[in-house]
Amino acid sequence: MFLIAKGIGYVPVPGAGDGVSAITELLKDPGLSDRAEVLFVLCGTKNKESRDLLSKALRDDDWSVRAAATQIIAQTAKAELRESLLPLFEDKNQRVRLRAAGAYLHLWALPGSNR
Repeated sequence: MFLIAKGIGYVPVPGAGDGVSAITELLKDPGLSDRAEVLFVLCGTKNKESRDLLSKALRDDDWSVRAAATQIIAQTAKAELRESLLPLFEDKNQRVRLRAAGAYLHLWALPGSNR
């Protein structure tokens, strides 16, 4: 994580550092479950399996799994899952609601997104 955090400043993509900061803060949360941490490892790529796993994680009983899935969807630009974030706008956990709203807006603003 140290190398990623330090090297992210050299990435020529605006806002890339913000995403890493959000992930770092989430990983520091003492309430983060092991299943949520595993999502970061398993779902970093764009494929059908990770999309299916993230879609299922958005409905998990554990808030940290829902929050992690939301963050991963935004960071990996999985625009096909954008509409599945809408139910999380009314999540009982504020951290999940805010991440869902931010992820939705991020995906909405991507070039080529069908708004």
